[in-house]
Amino acid sequence: MGEAGIAGRRLKKGTRIVADMHYRGKDFTYTAVYPDGRSETLLKLPAYDFNWQTVYELAVPLEMPKGSRIDCVAHFDNSKDNPFNPDPTRDVTFGSESFDEMMIGFVDYTVKDGLRPMTAEQRLEVIRAKLVASDSNAVFALAITASEGDQTETIDTVLRFSPEEGSQWFVPVNGEVWEGTLVDIEGDASGFTATLKIPFGNMQVEGAGAFGGADMSGTIKFGPQDLTFVASLISN
Repeated sequence: MGEAGIAGRRLKKGTRIVADMHYRGKDFTYTAVYPDGRSETLLKLPAYDFNWQTVYELAVPLEMPKGSRIDCVAHFDNSKDNPFNPDPTRDVTFGSESFDEMMIGFVDYTVKDGLRPMTAEQRLEVIRAKLVASDSNAVFALAITASEGDQTETIDTVLRFSPEEGSQWFVPVNGEVWEGTLVDIEGDASGFTATLKIPFGNMQVEGAGAFGGADMSGTIKFGPQDLTFVASLISN
């Protein structure tokens, strides 16, 4: 289940909602939950079909008071009884290809007058500044680069290095900052491997240099893509 805080937002008439899954999607429900305990179903797809990966629009506007949230709950069917399942024998992970899976609930909204939420990049800067100012663990700035054809995009992220507590990786995604945890870290001074656990699945990380060293770099397996990263120590 995913939750999105939406205090002070207005879901206008015609607000777009997109339930994003792939061939193994079984059902998907959006529910607005209010501070007084009331709840309201915004969208219910009881028999999800890949062809339903489309845009739905609210018929009436909806005000979301402070303390409200939207719950997105979905289920998958990876069995042979699912006629759309491309391979019921396969262990399925997150990925952008249709034979992989994802579960993302998109919601468009407008902001009430006088309220301007911070961007993901601004929130990441607040996290970075707090870690540098008050955390005794090493903090790294990591630049992740994704390339597709002749297009290249670089995303600035932050890593808090803490082998004892679990190293945290803060990544801005779709207007939010997701907190991932690096686990199963193995390696030596020449390189390392690890698993990055994030809200929508796990990714494999392979790096050059010692993990936690000032010269870390490497790749992240993101579905069929290999993302590259370079680390810079900003606090120790």
